[in-house]
Amino acid sequence: MVAMAKDAEKLTVRVSRENLAFIVAYAREHGVTFDEVITRSLVQFRYSQDPCDDLTAAEISGVLKGVVSDRKAYFEHMDKKHR
Repeated sequence: MVAMAKDAEKLTVRVSRENLAFIVAYAREHGVTFDEVITRSLVQFRYSQDPCDDLTAAEISGVLKGVVSDRKAYFEHMDKKHR
């Protein structure tokens, strides 16, 4: 579960019915809230634009779930980091 930031703002956006249905279904299937799906998506987008040096920390925190899913990539990253 992603904790809601204390400085969170309410935002109204227009999305297609198809996208809305997808987000709602995804949230139900994964046991998360609608807000968590949107927040995770935005965080992943931000990190894809300016990746942090330590993706492992982001993965462990659960914010970027699935970012370090390839074991080989993970070990290469750790090897490079600790040289």
